[in-house]
Amino acid sequence: MPTYFFDLTVNGVREQDEAGVPLSDPEAAKAEAYRVAGAIAAEPNGREKQVLIQIRGEASGYFCEVELKVVVRDVA
Repeated sequence: MPTYFFDLTVNGVREQDEAGVPLSDPEAAKAEAYRVAGAIAAEPNGREKQVLIQIRGEASGYFCEVELKVVVRDVA
């Protein structure tokens, strides 16, 4: 089973995935990135959150990016 790496940037702070996750195919890797982006966005800290997950394979460069921006505004 191929290993996929999910390099994560949250509010400008980047973390490179050194371990990776074994998944069946690129579509499964995309689904995992969507799940992780949603989980990070749901964490109740701060009023604005930008999440970028870049997916790469073992022997290739990036093949997909998942980006999500959450903004909380008070309205009167």
